[in-house]
Parts: sequence; structure tokens; C-alpha cells
Amino acid sequence: MNAPLYKLEGLGMLRGSHCPHYDGESKRRPSYHNLVLNGEAQSGYAADDGAALHFIDEQLH
Repeated sequence: MNAPLYKLEGLGMLRGSHCPHYDGESKRRPSYHNLVLNGEAQSGYAADDGAALHFIDEQLH
């Protein structure tokens, strides 16, 4: 069973939110969507297991 997903405060280096392990836990995708839709988290990026996001000057490359 997966633990519930909840909002954590990040370092504040980038705007928006991030959801790691987006495909690795069955409850991640709906939990993340609900946090964004309910205004509890800003829209942002999700990454599947084993993926990395590369930003240059706050832009995803």
C-alpha cells in the first residue's frame, strides 16, 4: 500500500510544483492532480521513475 501524498515545501529555486515517481505509485497521479485542482499546490511538473528534468534559467530543456 502506498502512503498518502501530501505537499512538501521545496527549496524555492523554481516556480511551481513537482511530483516525482509519477508512474511508480498508483495513487501519485490522482493525488497530485487533486492537490493542483484544489489549489493546495501550484501547477508544475511530474516525472516518471528514473526520469530527470533539466532546467536552464528556469526553463525546462
